[in-house]
Formats: sequence, C-alpha cells, structure tokens
Amino acid sequence: MRSVVRLLQPCLLLLLSERPGHGYALIEHLRSFGLLLQDDPGAVYRALRELERRGLVEARWEPNPAGPARKVYSITGPGLAALTDWARDLEALRKLLDSYMSRYQSLASAWFGHSSSRGLWAP
Repeated sequence: MRSVVRLLQPCLLLLLSERPGHGYALIEHLRSFGLLLQDDPGAVYRALRELERRGLVEARWEPNPAGPARKVYSITGPGLAALTDWARDLEALRKLLDSYMSRYQSLASAWFGHSSSRGLWAP
C-alpha cells in the first residue's frame, strides 16, 4: 500500500488509548491493523516523536529488568481529541472509498463481465 505511513499516527493513538506502550510493542501491535513495517520500523519512532512534539502523547522512561530502560508512551487529553478527529476523518474517507470501489466494480463488470480486485486491465 502506498500511503500506509499516513495511517501510523491514528493507529498509534488508538493503540495508546487502549494502554501505554513502548516502541517495539507498538510495532508488534500495529500488525493487528495489517501494517507490516519490516522495511522501515523507524517510521514508528518518527511518528511517535512527532506525536510527542505535538503534545498528543507523552513519554517516560521505565526500568526494564531484562535490559535497558524503555521509553513508554501514553496518550494525552489532546491526543484523545485528535483520535476523535481522526475517527471522523477516516469514516468520511471510508464512505468515499466505498463509493469509489462500487463504481470501479461496476465498470470492471461492464467491461470484462466480472469484478476484478486485481485491476481493470488485469487478464
């Protein structure tokens, strides 16, 4: 997917609204959204820094008996408000995408006699 990184911030805010977490654990939980970031796990840390800079999350260092201290992130009040804004925006986007896919599938069906998820020009 092309713009998956754009969805990192709302996904991170949602995860952090459920419970605080450190970077590695958040990366693992992002898989529940279908976000596989093995090519650029640093994108998560960049997104967390940006969220922290904007005051939407806060971080604290916690000792880790199994190794070095971990930076644990939690959502703030403004972060919860931003999460609500993201939910509203994503709902509007979902409606737009549903409309797009419905029209696309009608077109594919008219041109090729089937609904192709592989693309209009796929054999």
